[in-house]
Amino acid sequence: MKIGIHSGVLSDYRLNEIIPRLADLGYQGLELNAETGPWGEPHVTPDLGIRERAAIRQLSHDHSLEISSISAHISLIDADDAVRQKHVEFVKGCIDIATDVGTNIVHAISGLAPAGVPRERAWTWLVDSVSDCIDYAGERGVVFGIEADEIMLLASMADLGQLTTKLEPAKLHVNFDASHSIPMDENPAEWVKTLSSRIVHVHLKDVKPREPRVERASLFGIPVDFDYPPLGKGIIDWKELFGALHQINYSGFLSVEYAAHHFGYREDPWEVAAAAKRFVDNLL
Repeated sequence: MKIGIHSGVLSDYRLNEIIPRLADLGYQGLELNAETGPWGEPHVTPDLGIRERAAIRQLSHDHSLEISSISAHISLIDADDAVRQKHVEFVKGCIDIATDVGTNIVHAISGLAPAGVPRERAWTWLVDSVSDCIDYAGERGVVFGIEADEIMLLASMADLGQLTTKLEPAKLHVNFDASHSIPMDENPAEWVKTLSSRIVHVHLKDVKPREPRVERASLFGIPVDFDYPPLGKGIIDWKELFGALHQINYSGFLSVEYAAHHFGYREDPWEVAAAAKRFVDNLL
């Protein structure tokens, strides 16, 4: 397994500084954030020019740092047909970026369940959107993965299983994030074994219940009962999880994803990167 990091934690820095500094820290990969969210601004979007894409590829090559994936997290189930199609085109644009910067993995989420829309209808939109993204990615030699997130329509590992029944099974891949299975009362290590070869990329983010009497944080306007502290300060059994990844012979990237600053933690992002690298090295 290889160690990478999600560029969102370093959203205040440019890639021409991020890539060499991560290489100096011993990282093997960088996940490029294309999502605009509470974590910060994206490092890449489909508007990125050809020269900029080539520069990323060259810079990562010069520093022996792979681009592990592109995180194209945007709603695939918006109730407005035009907006939903625009978002699918955004993901397709990220798939085009992937081929230009030298990665073959792009992953997304479902999006929040639209208010007032029956779940069955939203699921139909999700299946159609995911199918479209999978087909487009396949034509370009890219693997498209989906991530379960407890506040989204596709919230649990069980939901991933349901989605599998709606698609050609061999085509559905997963960006696995254990921090989202814990709030759904699921055992992430067991799901690693179940999903097995479907897992093409892994996020490393810790989680724990919010302390009593502490005001709940919110994500995209939704109050949450869990927060996401730095690695090792939550309740995930990392040894069990890594054991499961070894058991399925996972050899891809373990990408550190840091959202703790949205939950009141105030750490220097480069200290976060260095501490996370030490934490994962010890586990490996």
